[in-house]
This record gives sequence, C-alpha cells and structure tokens, in this order.
Amino acid sequence: MAQESDPVALEALLQELTKAKIDTNKVKLLNDISWLYKTIDPDKGIAYAEQGFELATELGWKKGQAITMNHVGINSYYKGDYLGAIPHLLQAIDLSEQIQLTSTLGIGAIMLGLCYENTGQPELALQAYIKSVNALRKIDHPYFKTSLRNTSNLYLNLSKYPEALVVANELYDYSKAYNDEPWQGIAYTLKGNAYQGLSNFPVSLQNYYEAIKLYEKHDIKSFMQLGDYDIGIIFQTQGNYDKALEYYNKSLAISEDMGTKETSASVLTNIGSVYDLRKEYKKARSYYLQALEIYEGQGNQKNIARTVYNIGGIYLVEKDYANALLWFERAVAASRNQIDNFQTSVILGLTGEVYLQMAIKNDSTLLMKHFQGNKVAAMETALVYTDSAISMLTDQGELKNRAFYLHQKSNIQASLNHHDEALKSYKLYSEINDSLFNIERDKKFVQAEMGYEYGRREDSLNLASTKQKLELQNKIELQALSFEYEAKQAAAQSEQEKQQLAYEEAFKRQQIENEYVRKQMEAEALSQQKDLERKQAEALNKAELIRQRNIRNSTLLGASGLLLFSIVVMRQRNKVKKEKARSEELLLNILPAEIAEELKEKGKAAARDFDRVSILFSDFEGFTEHSAKLSASNLVSEINHCFEAFDGIMGKYKIEKIKTIGDAYMAAGGLPVPSNDSVKNTILAALDMQTFISTRKALMDAQGLPAFEMRVGIHTGPIVAGIVGVKKFQYDIWGDAVNTASRMESAGKVGKVNISQHTYKLVKEDEDFAFESRGKIIAKGKGEMDMWFVSRKNG
Repeated sequence: MAQESDPVALEALLQELTKAKIDTNKVKLLNDISWLYKTIDPDKGIAYAEQGFELATELGWKKGQAITMNHVGINSYYKGDYLGAIPHLLQAIDLSEQIQLTSTLGIGAIMLGLCYENTGQPELALQAYIKSVNALRKIDHPYFKTSLRNTSNLYLNLSKYPEALVVANELYDYSKAYNDEPWQGIAYTLKGNAYQGLSNFPVSLQNYYEAIKLYEKHDIKSFMQLGDYDIGIIFQTQGNYDKALEYYNKSLAISEDMGTKETSASVLTNIGSVYDLRKEYKKARSYYLQALEIYEGQGNQKNIARTVYNIGGIYLVEKDYANALLWFERAVAASRNQIDNFQTSVILGLTGEVYLQMAIKNDSTLLMKHFQGNKVAAMETALVYTDSAISMLTDQGELKNRAFYLHQKSNIQASLNHHDEALKSYKLYSEINDSLFNIERDKKFVQAEMGYEYGRREDSLNLASTKQKLELQNKIELQALSFEYEAKQAAAQSEQEKQQLAYEEAFKRQQIENEYVRKQMEAEALSQQKDLERKQAEALNKAELIRQRNIRNSTLLGASGLLLFSIVVMRQRNKVKKEKARSEELLLNILPAEIAEELKEKGKAAARDFDRVSILFSDFEGFTEHSAKLSASNLVSEINHCFEAFDGIMGKYKIEKIKTIGDAYMAAGGLPVPSNDSVKNTILAALDMQTFISTRKALMDAQGLPAFEMRVGIHTGPIVAGIVGVKKFQYDIWGDAVNTASRMESAGKVGKVNISQHTYKLVKEDEDFAFESRGKIIAKGKGEMDMWFVSRKNG
C-alpha cells in the first residue's frame, strides 16, 4: 500500500500516470493515487479507484479488481458516505477471499466494521472486525494491532467485558513481543476499560496507571489526556471527588494545551457533575456553561440537550423557576430528535410542572411574560407538556414517573374544571401507584414473615458488602499513592530527597490504613446496632404488616417529594445505576449471579445437586522450577496475567470459575444454571486456554524469558454445589466427579486437553472436535481409566 497522503508524492504519481502503459502497473498506480487522495479529496480518490477497477476488469486481473474496489470503499468512508461504502467493501472482501488476498481482505474488513459502527449496526461491525483479526493475524500485518483495538473497543461498547479483555490481552502480548510501547499503552487502557466495566476498580486503575507511564514516556499527549480522564471517572464513581477533580483538571490542562475542544467539553462536563454532586451549584453551573459554549460551536445537539438540561436542573433545585423554565424549554427543543427518550420525557414533564406552579402560585410576573396574565392558558400549556411526558413514558413501559405525571395531569384537569377527565387520570394513577405499592408491600411482608433470621442474614450480607467496598476503596487509594510517589521518586535529584519522599509515602500509607481500619470498625458497630434494633422492633413490624394486608393504602406522596424523585432520577440516574451495579458486582465477584440473587432474596442459598457438570482443572508444568527463575513479583505478575486471560475465556463461554489454588485453576460448566451446550463450551474454553498459553510461551521464548506450559483435564458427572464460609463466602463444588477431573489433569500432557470416557461419549458426535484415544491410563486412586485427547477439527 502507498504511503499516507503526501502532496509531493501525489504530484509525482500523477506525472508518472501520464506516461503509464495499459497494464497491471497502471492499475497499481491508479490505486496508489486513490489512496493518497482519501484525506485530500475523496471524490477524486473514488474516481481514480474506479478507473483502476475498470482497467483491472479489462485485463482480467482479479487482484487489481480487489485492491481498487477496496479503495473505492475506503474513499467513500473518508467522504462520510458510510452506507455507500459498504457494498464496495463487501465486493472487495469477496474478491479477496476468492484469491486469498489476505492483506486487502483484512484492511477492507476493518473499514467495513467502521462503516457498520457509524451506521448503528454494531453486531455486523463486530463480525467484520473479527474477520479482520483472523486475516491479519495470519500475515503479521501492521494493521493487526488496529483490528485488535477496534474489536476490543466494540466489545466494550456492547458491554461484553470478558470478551474485550481477551482481545486486549492479545493486543498487549503482541505489542510487547515487538517492544511497541505506545500500543502496549493502548492495550493497558482497553484492559482498564474492561475491568472498569466489570467493576474491578483496583485492577482497572492499575492498568490505567501503566498506560499513562508509557504515554508520558513517549509524550503522547492525546492518550495522556484520556488516561487522566479515565482515572477521574474511577474516583468519581467511588465518591472520591477531590481525587476525581485532580485528574479531571490534569486532563483538561492537556486537552486545552492541545486545542482539542471536544475532549475539553467532555472533561468540563464531568467537572461540573462533580460539583453538582457536591451541591456546589454555582461552580457546577460555571463548568456546564463552558462545556455548552463548545458544544454549541460544534453544533453537537446531543450534548447540547444534556448540558442545557443539567443547567436547568440546577435552577430547579435552587427554586429559580423562571430560569429553570428557560433552560428546560431549550432542553426540550434540543432533545426532541435525540435517542434518549427517557430524558426527553422527564424534561417535558418537569416543564409542565413549572407551568403548573406558575398558575398555582399566581406568579403575576411569569404569567404576564408568558401568557399575558392568563392562568388558564398556563394550565393548558402545563397539560400539553404533561401529556407528552406520559405518552413517551407509556411507550417505554416506565411506571414511577408515569404515575407522578398522571397525578399531575389529574390536578391540572381538575383546575380546568375537566372533572370527568381528571377522574380518569386519577384512576390510572391509583392503579399504577397501588401496583407499585403492592410490590413493595409484599416484598416487606415476606421479609417480615421470615422474621429476625432473614433480617440478620441480610444485615450479615450487607456488612460483608460494606467491608468489601471499604477494602476496594482502600486498594484504590493505596494504588493512587504509589503512583504519585513513584513519579516523585523518579524526579528526585538526591538520595536525601528520595529518602524524605519515602518517609512521606510511608506516613500517608499508614494514615490510609488507619482510616480503613476505623471505617471497618464503624461498619461492625453499625451492624450490631441494627441487629439490636431489629430484635426490638420485629414483633411490632410483623403485626403492622399483617394488618395492612386488608387495608388499601391511599396515601399520596407530596408534590415536593415526587418532584424531588423526578429530579433525582433525571440528574443522578446514571450515578445510581453505577453505584447499584458496583454493589452488585462486589457480591458477584464472590458468587455466581443466580446464587447471589437467591442469597439476597432468601437470606440463604441451599446446596444443590447437579446431574451433569463438566469440571475443568488446569495446572502449570514444572511450576517449582520456573519459580526459581523468577523474582516473587514477576512470578505473581505472570500467574496473574495468565489467570486474567482465563477469567476472560470463562466469561466468553459462560463457564463458572470456582477458584484458584496456587498455580491451579478450577472451573465448571453447567452450573448454577444447567445448559445443553455446557460440555462443549467447557472443552472450547480449555482449548482456548491452551492456545493462550502456547502463544504466550512463543512470545516469551522469543525474548529469552521463562514461560509456563500447562496440562488441562475435564470430566463430566454429578456434583453438589453450595456456599461455604461465614465471614468470607465461597461457592464450591464437591463429589467424586471433582476428584476424577483432577486425575484427568494430572494424567494429561503439556499442551493437550485430556478428557474422560464419560465426557467423550457426550461430545463424540460433535463435528467441531477431533479425538485421539489414549487407551487405558492409570489414574491415582482410580485405577485404569479410558482417556482421550480432544482438539479442534480445523486445527
């Protein structure tokens, strides 16, 4: 492929074209000219590529057809004609596959993925990116890294975090093998994003720090800016607003220095949101206004709508209804054509509420300004906005805000003397409100019937969650401290200065640890206090809830309370979702999702029998010997790197990780929810593990570094699964099948997946697998057992 756009090179090629003969070289020349025009004048690039395609067709040269059609598609992409580019790229890919033109196939697939992404077709984009990865991996093409990055990014956008992590790890290994540190930094960033999505914030933060070190080393300011921004998000999510502001401000300084206005606006918005959460509304408004100025200059309607709404929300909290109305009206106008219908609907409803309050309070100034003093007109306008909100919320199936606005609508209709309509609206409101109340009441009644034991167990679970959250925050603060002083030590000029910095770091580290211990003790004390209060109140609460079984609750929430609910939903719903997800993730890091849900709902999770579970064991060959060759930190780092990859593979195939013991890894397919494809998926996961280890070893061998080799064994059979432990929960499995699976691993061979006769019988007809009988092998404590090596049929 020709070099990137260069006017001098382009002029030379155009001169050469005037003398070119009608042959394949002229096709190549037209193709090179087309490539150079893509960022200068893509219309000309398309024209030259089409000329090349016509000539290649006349000459019967399929390769020429493929490369020129690919460039028609690429130039169409740079023109912004994404839909128009797709058929050309598909044709180029088809031609490339016919003649095994791998390079053109891989690059065309990358561009096709970009076109699908820009036209809102992410699943098709993912297929294209995977095709590009598979093609470019074969020929070690420079764009292989780009294909991996795009694939991992798209997995992140689709919230497929384990898959994103697997691809990011491959990008890291590949970049490290070629000592390409900037791309290693990109891989670290992608890993950080994946771990953030999985709510593993300490590991996410560690990856972000590693990325920033490499970006700073190579002075890649755009990536440094994004790294600081990502770290700011972590701290904001954790509620550490001071640290969040510190990193956001670093990100903003770099962005402003580079003159990248769009990224500056994003950072300004996040800084504004931090001050908003801290109720420092004047500062929040100031940053929102700065971001808005940039968005308006760019014509970015989506971000204009959100920022204008944020500003209006501040005025509403401050009860400045005149300004709230001005900003909400702007938000309505900007958001009508946007995708976020929930945001639009609640803005409409809140605007209706402002008009309603204007009439109820008989605000002569606002009434005269907007309706020439006509209260009825204000009421009718409030009704129009409220109706629009209800209609949109109904389409979305949303209940709580819909109920609030139906109640608001009933009040408006009554004020307008539309009593029949008001009654209908009120009945709809009552039905939804009763439904919501009954759901909450029944939940509380069940809890009360389960009595003190339920409450005690729920509190125990909450205490465990609180302690894990505190531990998580402690790790993050300690990591931030290490990163800060690592940079200070590197800049220190003398040994005395370094020693002083070491003392400072040790002192601050102790302060953080002391604060962590104090908060843990507070959590324990609070839990004990709640336990005591529950014992005292249990009988009264249960009696009251039983009495309420036969009483229809018609108490209405006050308008101010409901309005506050709407404001909180609109202005903080993303934060609430993240906080809830983070709390849930703390439990899911310990237990499978179904077991965690059962534990939360019932206060316990019963042990269960499973008839068919595929147990996987892996173990590193010669681990003790390798341990002697590596430092403790390098050894732990290498094991962690492998286990991170295994975790991603388990997520990909929906296999449940059970535990790790030293260098051994244990997982199981077919629980806690049995599935028909669990045996096959467990084998596929094992094969992917071996592929990862063999690829890893080749990379490490090339650098003269020690690397692990691995045995993997699988057996399928009945087991018992359940939770063990009181202070620290752990999901574990028991049964003879577990012991047999362990013997499959120990009797296996390096680089192979060894399966039992029973597992073989379950998958022997599967056309994706090839099997090699090992005959009868002696297994410790089991005697002779039939065993099989399994592999992919296509290699």
